[in-house]
This record gives sequence, structure tokens and C-alpha cells, in this order.
Amino acid sequence: MSLLIRPRHRRRFQGVLNDCFRLRREVFVDNLGWSLPDAERTALTGLERDAFDDGEALYLANLNLAGRVIACVRITPSTAPNLTCDSLAGQMGVAPPRGPHIVEMSRMCADPRLAREERRETMLELRACIGLLSHRSGWTHRIGVGYDRHIQPFIRSGMTVQVLGPPILFPGDGEPSFAILAADPDPPRRVGHLLAGGPACLEDPDADPSLFTRYGDRAVA
Repeated sequence: MSLLIRPRHRRRFQGVLNDCFRLRREVFVDNLGWSLPDAERTALTGLERDAFDDGEALYLANLNLAGRVIACVRITPSTAPNLTCDSLAGQMGVAPPRGPHIVEMSRMCADPRLAREERRETMLELRACIGLLSHRSGWTHRIGVGYDRHIQPFIRSGMTVQVLGPPILFPGDGEPSFAILAADPDPPRRVGHLLAGGPACLEDPDADPSLFTRYGDRAVA
């Protein structure tokens, strides 16, 4: 299942968010060797966070049956400060479009300890829940920066992907990154294609307050 954490829910789900930040550190810092602006704080706390984890950012966190985070993504309105538009775009020499129908996606990752099939399944569900959330929220386009191998699954799922500029090899990185604008012409069909008929379990605390008790922090409940 994918737990939706809105800005107003952060304090109540801080434990889940810290698990997301630990997973991000393991994937992006420990495994990929990214050199990030807050490297010292990451090393000290064990959490990969940046200046864009506040404000209007929201999160989807895939949890297994034991309640452990096994995949996550950060989603930010393009009209608010975000990593792609306000940091990476300048380095890449591109100007991503912004508007209420466009959201930025960043830091999408899955637990590297998962078996290959488990990883595929949780990423399919995560992408399907992103599609459901986008459809419900009126978001038709997404912007972000990623490797080609991360972009191809969106193309295969039926999305239209526009590369916004030439690729760039960031310092210390081993493969080029691309800035993209992705459009979702038919979210219900794409979500159905991703899940092959299975239900996408998007859990929203606004619709089901019991999620605060099941996955929230008791100290602030």
C-alpha cells in the first residue's frame, strides 16, 4: 500500500518520513554515491533530507505488511519551490514549465534489499498510485530529472515524455541525467495497465483517519 503524507500530516507521520529519508540515504548516497549539498548532516543523522523537504512537498510511502517503508517518492507543486525548477534546472540550462496542473517528482526509490520481482511490484504500485493521485488532484503533467533507465518505465506505461534539454553528467555521477516533462493523457487506462487489473491501494488519512493510529507517531496522536 502507498500511504499519502500531506504537509499537514508530517508531524503525525514523522516516523514514516524518517524511514523514507533513511531509504533515500541508502539508495542515493550509500549506493549511488551522490554528492549532495547536505552531505554532512546526512552522515550525522543517517537521513537524506534537503531544503525542499519542507514547504508544500507531499510524499507517497509504500509500506509492507510489517509497516516498513520499501519505496517512496516526493511530489511538490511546480508553483512552489522544488528541486527540479529551483536547483537542478539552472545547472542543466533548462527552464521547466510551471503551473497548477504540473507537479515535480523527485527522490523516487525502492529498497535495494528487495528481490527483483518484489522491487518491480512495489514500483508498479507506486507509479500507479502517483497516477491515481494525479487524476484526483487535476495534475496532468510532471517534471523531474532522472536517468534514462528510470524514465523508460513511464514511456512504456503510455505516458508522453518530452526531454527538456541535453543530458548532463553531474559531478561524481556515473551516467547522464535528463530533465523531462511527462504528460498523462489517460490516467485511468494507464493505472489499469500498470496493475494488470489489480487494485491500487492509495491510503489517504483524510479519507481514513485510522491510518493515524496504524502508522502514525503515538507521541503526537
